[in-house]
Amino acid sequence: MAPAMSPPSCSETATNTSDQTNSVPTPKDVFLVLWRDDESGDFAIIGVYSTIADANIEAHRMGHDHLANGVTWAPVDEMEPLRWDTAEGVSCWVEQHAVK
Repeated sequence: MAPAMSPPSCSETATNTSDQTNSVPTPKDVFLVLWRDDESGDFAIIGVYSTIADANIEAHRMGHDHLANGVTWAPVDEMEPLRWDTAEGVSCWVEQHAVK
């Protein structure tokens, strides 16, 4: 049986950052899917996405059951943040935020 290995120390994991400068692009914006189920003003962040299309898909998916009671929304441009609300106070929307 091989002996248990300990995690590497900080000095063992250090790498030359000049080689990794362009390896992982940093997004300039993120898109949050937010949810509120009453009029108290409290909301929850459901997800964080790198594209508005993915965030809109999730907000649309979440609204599928809630909007079955006759509440509808107008089709949106794929590049516009989606938002829907019900008469009962349930809301879901997408917000764009800059990453600094």
